[in-house]
This record gives sequence, structure tokens and C-alpha cells, in this order.
Amino acid sequence: MKALLSLLAGVVALTATAASAQVADLSGRYRCVNMCRDGLIGSPAFITQNGWDLNLVNEAGEPTRAWIDRGGHIWVQNWNEGAIYSPDGLVIQFDRGTVWQRDLGPVEVVPLERPRGQKATRRTVPPPVESAALGRTAFDGSWAVVINTQMGNCDPQYQFAVQIINGDVVYQAGPANLQGRVAPDGSVWVSVAAAGQSAGGEGRLSRNTGGGTWRGQGAGGNCAGTWQAARRG
Repeated sequence: MKALLSLLAGVVALTATAASAQVADLSGRYRCVNMCRDGLIGSPAFITQNGWDLNLVNEAGEPTRAWIDRGGHIWVQNWNEGAIYSPDGLVIQFDRGTVWQRDLGPVEVVPLERPRGQKATRRTVPPPVESAALGRTAFDGSWAVVINTQMGNCDPQYQFAVQIINGDVVYQAGPANLQGRVAPDGSVWVSVAAAGQSAGGEGRLSRNTGGGTWRGQGAGGNCAGTWQAARRG
């Protein structure tokens, strides 16, 4: 069960690393993407930073003081919990599972390239397989993944690398049947099955980061949690 659920790392990418000693610039507007207060998924949250000191306002409009207590980690005073942040300050994950993602605005969509002089035409059949470049999306590339378990008898955290090729999530490190797809608006889903066990994840990507939830079941019981992602290339 644990090995199978770890394949969900094929969804996408890297979250915070506590090994980073550099103080990231966390000031700015964020969006709550997981385990949000009162179900306020997508609502804005804010951080104002002054050196190692922070002022936070969560998605429910509740303010609190916080501070960076070590590299890659903050402590939030009134909420009595910590959080880890990615070195680039794009993703913040709180101890109780809430995830904030920096609000980068609308996702930039990579335009399809057309040979010079060729006019746009309506197609009724898919393009040839050899024209793979025409299928590239804004999310194609190498990603690193962190999966966090919040429920069930699974390892607390998994970290893996995957590829997104023409919008398809590709993971080649195991025999399981994994399928995944990223939509043009950044919505992503992944399912994996092997030996009578299955798991699935869903969420959303921006240009360089992402986050969401996952759930799986098998002979060892059920597991569930969150995932975060960041582009690596």
C-alpha cells in the first residue's frame, strides 16, 4: 500500500525544504488551496514581512503575528502551529494541513507554434504523433513532488520527480499503471493502480507550483493527505 501510494508523487512537485537557511521574501498575497478555514478554498491570505518578523492574515480574515524561527520554517503565535515554506516563498504548508500558494495571477498559456506562412485551419482529426511539439503545454517539464499523509497507515511524506509531457503526467520508476493529465486551466488529476490497490489525486497547477489532495485504498486500509508541487526544469 505504501509503495503504491508513493507513486502519487507523479502528480507534481516540490514543497518547502527545511534545509534552506536563506530567509525567503514571503511578503505578498496568497491563495488558500487546501484545508482552508470554513471551506474558503481559493480565498486570499496575506503576509507582511519585516526581516524575520511576519504579520499574517488568513483566508478567514484573522490576523496574527508570526516569525521565522529557523530556515524554511515559521511559527504562528495565535494559531499555535508552525509552517514550512518553499525556498522561493511560493508555497506555505501549515502543520494542520492548510496550504497557501502565492497568488501569481492568471496562468500564462504557451501559444502553439505554427510554421511561418501557414494559415490557421480547423482540424477534424488529431495532429500526427510526430508533431509532439504542437502539443506542448505551459506545464510541460520536470517537476518534483512532495506528498504528505494526514490520515491512515502510510509513511508521513514521500518525495519524487516526474515529467509532464504534452500535458500528460509521466512516471517511469515502477510497474504500476499510472495515468494523469493537466488541463489547460491547470486542473490536474492522477490515478494509479497495481495489485488490487488504487489511489487518486487532484488539484491545480500554476506556471511553477501547485497543490491539492490525494486518497487511496487497498488491503492495508485507507490513506489520504495533501500534495505540493514545484517546477524543476
